[in-house]
Amino acid sequence: MKQEIINKVEWQSPEKNPPYESQFFVAVKYPSGLGAYDLLPWDGEKWVINYTAEIVGWVALQDFMNSIKAGWPEWDKCDLEESSDSDDPDEFVEVTDDD
Repeated sequence: MKQEIINKVEWQSPEKNPPYESQFFVAVKYPSGLGAYDLLPWDGEKWVINYTAEIVGWVALQDFMNSIKAGWPEWDKCDLEESSDSDDPDEFVEVTDDD
C-alpha cells in the first residue's frame, strides 16, 4: 500500500550544509536501518547529535512548518475581547524588565 504525501517537505541533501546555526528538522537513519525524524541543532560546522545515526536529509524548521497544517490545540482558548483600558483594540504593550 503506497502512502500519499499530502504536504511534501523539500528535503535538503546531507552533503549540503545548512546556511546558518539553528535547529533543523532532520531525517535520521539508525545503524539498524530504521529511520526517524528529529529536531537537531547545526552548530555551523556539524550536527549536534548525542546518539548514533546518520543524517539523511534536513529542512529548515520554518519550511517544515509551512508544509503542514497543524492548527492549534482547541483547548487553548484565547480571549480576544477588547480591553476596556484602551481605545485602540490593536494596541500592543511590551513588558520588559528594564526600569
